[in-house]
Amino acid sequence: MATYEEIYGKRVKEFDSDPTLDSTYEGQVWYNTGNGVLKSVVSFSAFIAGGPLNTQRSQVAGAGTKTSGLAIGGTQPSSTAPSRTNGNKTESYNGFVYTNETNCPLYKRQGSGLGTQTAALFFGGYDDPQGYEATSAEFDGSSWTSGGTYPSDIDNMSGGSGTLTAGWNAGGYVGPPGVTNGTYNYDGSSWTASGNLPYAASNVNNLGPQTAGMAAGGNKQPGIGTDWSFYDGSSWTAQSAVSAPVQANGTAGTQTNAILYGGFITTASNSVCLEWDGSAWATNPATLATSRGLGAHCGVSTSINDGFMSGGDVGETTVYSATEEFNKSINTITKAAWASGNNLNNGRNAGAGFGVQTAAVMTTGNEPGETNKTEHYDGTSWTNATNYPISKRFTAASGTLTSGLVAGGSPAVATVNKYDGTNWTAANSLPTSTDGGVMFGTQTASVYSVGRNPSATTTTYEFDGTNWTAGGAAGTARYFLASSGTLTAGLMFGGQGPGPSIKSETEEYDGTSWSESGDLGTARYGVGGSSAGTQTDTIAFAGNNPAVVLTEGYNGTIWSSRPNMGTARRFISGAGTATAGLGFGGNPPNNSTEEFTGTTETVTAKTLTTS
Repeated sequence: MATYEEIYGKRVKEFDSDPTLDSTYEGQVWYNTGNGVLKSVVSFSAFIAGGPLNTQRSQVAGAGTKTSGLAIGGTQPSSTAPSRTNGNKTESYNGFVYTNETNCPLYKRQGSGLGTQTAALFFGGYDDPQGYEATSAEFDGSSWTSGGTYPSDIDNMSGGSGTLTAGWNAGGYVGPPGVTNGTYNYDGSSWTASGNLPYAASNVNNLGPQTAGMAAGGNKQPGIGTDWSFYDGSSWTAQSAVSAPVQANGTAGTQTNAILYGGFITTASNSVCLEWDGSAWATNPATLATSRGLGAHCGVSTSINDGFMSGGDVGETTVYSATEEFNKSINTITKAAWASGNNLNNGRNAGAGFGVQTAAVMTTGNEPGETNKTEHYDGTSWTNATNYPISKRFTAASGTLTSGLVAGGSPAVATVNKYDGTNWTAANSLPTSTDGGVMFGTQTASVYSVGRNPSATTTTYEFDGTNWTAGGAAGTARYFLASSGTLTAGLMFGGQGPGPSIKSETEEYDGTSWSESGDLGTARYGVGGSSAGTQTDTIAFAGNNPAVVLTEGYNGTIWSSRPNMGTARRFISGAGTATAGLGFGGNPPNNSTEEFTGTTETVTAKTLTTS
């Protein structure tokens, strides 16, 4: 047997502790003398929790991938409720949360999906009380139109595959007479018969593109199959049998690497994941946290890492909303989430927040009634600090715990104060009295913009650590909004304007002028933000429309959904960054704190053992 040195041209290194890991360590082996173990960086598999469906259901069709998916139709619970209960529900998934979309005009359970999130097909299924259906509908990411009618009334399909203009489906239940081996291709408008699947079954697992597809198992009635065949767009070729009888599984992958997970392995709902490596089947160590089948999963796939399952059931009695995503990588992935932190000592809303998640400040606010209370957060708990010189609410702030700046406040004032982490020092006043505006930057290079005086303004002022000068006028007059960034790369979003009206506008500042960028997905005021975030990476959370838990992330161009907060509120204060954010206080006056952690990927070493 060849040695490690003969294979890699390297000897096994010794370290007294594990090295700082990155992707270059993949496949490398070292001996940790500190704890006496042999280690390496190798890929491993896991299912991780994603955002749940808004409406729990089973027998639900899926399309897209784990970062851009769809869940369509279904029923809850499937044993008693007809498809008309949730059969037209459509939700889109961005890898963090599901968002309700325009309902499908068709009501179905046990239907099938294929394609992408913005070009999907929903076809077949069972419509109570009409029965089996051949109808279909196409989704473009926002609206539905009629699609090509399937050649027969059909349901019990585990999912079609391919794209909207090159899709396909094999098997299903056409009743009567029963299971079918019919295979059909879809060209974006109509279905065409192709070569029959080598066996007849319902709940066949279809995956892969139209010209390089695969089908696994299914309910042959009687018996669940282990069949495994490849499809070239016109004919089938039988392959090695799957290592266990399977039907109605989640699927992902290609002819050279595929997975089947959940579903019904033998006769029961299962959490097992089976992997095909191009030549043989084996049990993958990853398992679903919740055993289930008949959930939404990807409808188009180029990798096993596209895999996800949302909803589903166990024995048609217990129905789920949970989502789980498959990952095979050298990295341990932790999904973005909000978590509860320790409460403020003094509950309030409309205060100023600044700093980072482990060194944040909240000052002023409404208890009700204006207050001057100041507190510090160290990542664990809040500590009372030196009171602000005056009691105000709707102040604005920028900077850090040891170099902060606070300005304005209601009733409207021009007051400005600097903070060094212990004491407040008066600074030159704003040119005009104002409240409800935003501030971003540092103590020596800040911007104060918009606000009320007494009505909404577009005024912008720049601060150099000593003096205020006029900056470029904002495009939208408003107040009660949030901001992040620096003097030369700033950002503000949301708010309330004349009317009053609720704002979704996002504006970017370059140190001279403002320009409008992508709107918030949900217009709101009293919104919180990551004050230490950047112009190209920030989060917006909570706010009033009415009070919401919604969180959105901004990438410099557009906003997209992030995991929701635990508590709905408005006039919340914020600090931190887009990956380590902090939200605290809010209306009605409360003392709750929530910490946001963005998705992380960490290279992880594995201990090598013998067996």
